[in-house]
Amino acid sequence: MVDSQELFDAARDTDLFDMLESGRIEFEGSPLQLGHSERALLQYTLNGITEREVTFVVSPIQDDLYPLLSCFAYQILSQADSNRFEMNDVYPSLLCAKRGYLSRFASFHRSDSTNKRPIMRREPLTPSEFNQRKPTLYSTQSPEDLEYRGDEWLLGNVFVDLRNEKWRSNLSKFSDFNDHHQVCSYTFFVDIGWAAREVRDKLPDALNVNREWVMDVEPPTKTVSNPSPVRRYETILDSDFDIEYLILNDETFVENLESLYRLHKQIETEYDGYVRTGRLFKELSALAALPAQFDAAAGLNYGQPKLERLIEAIEERAAAASGSARGLLGSFADDAREILEYLSENNLKRSTFHSVLDDAAESSKPVTVVSKNETHKTAIKTDFEQSARSIPANVSIKHANEIKPMPSHRLVMLGLMPYTANAFNFPLSPDLKILCYPTEYNPIKNQLNMSTEDSPTDSSAVSGTVTKSTVNSDSDHGTVSFDLDDITESISEDILEQRESTSTVESSDGRSCDPDMYLVTFDNRLQESFRGGRRLTTYNESTHEVEKRPVRKISAGDAIVRLGDAEQDLYEYLREKEKSRGSLGDKEQLVEYWRDILRAARKESSLEDIQATLAEQGSSIESTSAIRLWISGETTGPQDPEDVRRVLEAYQPDALGVYDEINAAIEWIRKFNEEVGEEIRKMLAGELDSRKSLDVGGDVRQRIIQLREEIEVVQVEDVRKQ
Repeated sequence: MVDSQELFDAARDTDLFDMLESGRIEFEGSPLQLGHSERALLQYTLNGITEREVTFVVSPIQDDLYPLLSCFAYQILSQADSNRFEMNDVYPSLLCAKRGYLSRFASFHRSDSTNKRPIMRREPLTPSEFNQRKPTLYSTQSPEDLEYRGDEWLLGNVFVDLRNEKWRSNLSKFSDFNDHHQVCSYTFFVDIGWAAREVRDKLPDALNVNREWVMDVEPPTKTVSNPSPVRRYETILDSDFDIEYLILNDETFVENLESLYRLHKQIETEYDGYVRTGRLFKELSALAALPAQFDAAAGLNYGQPKLERLIEAIEERAAAASGSARGLLGSFADDAREILEYLSENNLKRSTFHSVLDDAAESSKPVTVVSKNETHKTAIKTDFEQSARSIPANVSIKHANEIKPMPSHRLVMLGLMPYTANAFNFPLSPDLKILCYPTEYNPIKNQLNMSTEDSPTDSSAVSGTVTKSTVNSDSDHGTVSFDLDDITESISEDILEQRESTSTVESSDGRSCDPDMYLVTFDNRLQESFRGGRRLTTYNESTHEVEKRPVRKISAGDAIVRLGDAEQDLYEYLREKEKSRGSLGDKEQLVEYWRDILRAARKESSLEDIQATLAEQGSSIESTSAIRLWISGETTGPQDPEDVRRVLEAYQPDALGVYDEINAAIEWIRKFNEEVGEEIRKMLAGELDSRKSLDVGGDVRQRIIQLREEIEVVQVEDVRKQ
């Protein structure tokens, strides 16, 4: 294992970090005081560059500062000493970035500079304009830039931020890139969670920045004005902890919850319904509000299914299943309904939470309540306020993934937190009050890893006092412990599940309506009814252009490409085949989720208001027609990827975490549509070459070739609205 203390000792000699701490170099107008383990990690990164290695870092506590400081340190140190990295010259570097922090590179400047000019040079990568002689940090967010095969580049380091889904899904491009260009070293970075698991087997052994690694470095003792988040963590871990457990011993609820957990584990083993059962189980155990308030909050968040809808989805799966799976799913749904009814009348976590808030009002110390996610946060806040009480002035309510380390606050933790938040492995404060059921106690205690009389001490243990009190009962703790790693949960999967359960027909301006139906008569005397928004594949025989057009824009004389025997639109047939392979369906669901957010906004405001809101965030769309086309689905999505983010930021900020996935889905579908259209065009024009394979879908071209005899072009004789 890498010795973090040795790395920190080596980093002491790096004057650049001292300049940041003293303020001789400022970041965003202030000194930047780094954590000691943070310095050690940067030293590890710089060592990897010097030794020309591929470095892979997995860390739950490093944020955007890590790629910022790693790239900044390489550029500044190599310019100060061309032999610093044993390269005999100053080579450019490349940052394969995540959206959101690139502009912050301009915030590094010398404190004695009168014009506050940035210290380092960063430019967006334009492959054809790459300059080998400029000591520049080039940055890109487009994997397509890695396909450049013009002049050979020599790069000192390539830093890849794998928090961006685009880079995770295009890791293979780096191998081809390395074959053509000379790259001295690579640094790959990802935070903890499913993203890290996705890439672990594709990269070298990772350096895991866990609590032991952080605590092996001597902690900082000096009080500073602008500590980094990592330094705040170090301060917390070096503090004397004061932890109070309020153990909620509602025997009826705990017994029912244990029974539900056992059913979930059986379902996970025997049937593929575990995502729904796992999600429902965790929501019920986390609930500190009335179920009705939770469902009201979930109705405002497309990424969060309602409790009632989750149960209905499980019941639907039970009805479609057979054998033991049917019985297990049905029993799970029945038990979940009983628990839901019980919590509507008897929710011990809710009543205890309200008492804690009342007590907090008597204290002057700032208190932060931490809930599982945004929906739980909204639900408990609304629930408390609707009980004719106001939240005390010294109390704020946050959810686990938005809160930063707060050494001076008392944190009230409402039970287990999501695995990705690391709220107990890396505590956010040394002063914790934890409301938990007996079934949650052991997992939380194990993650906190306190050094007490009844637990062994190891290098990652923290010290302090622990008190426990039982609310409502003196009974023994339950026997089942729940591990957040044990239950799968993914926002993308939840979106897909919810999209399965909801289907809204939209008019071209985005309002819900009955579908407008059209009767189309073809020259083979076949008649068919279609919704106005249904898109058919049209073919222009003179230009050989193939495009998809909504039926409402089809007119007599248009040529439609169909499968004769199946009487089915050719593109729709190919689309359904691609969906059966698993790629297209999930991507379409993600894009529809984004459109649903726009549709919800449309119900509350005009298209003009939406355009104005997006314009305030920098959108360049010049009319409302683009928004109307996004909503109706007549265009796949915005041409400017930033407009996808702007919609999320304005109307569903909680969903920004899936921005990269939504945008990647839009790009994939757009490319699929274009290439399938091109293949159809080539076939009809007699240009199809069966020796080449299509990039998207792999065997689409082969399918078209196999269907050659069944494909027909029919003329539209008449179109009438029904």
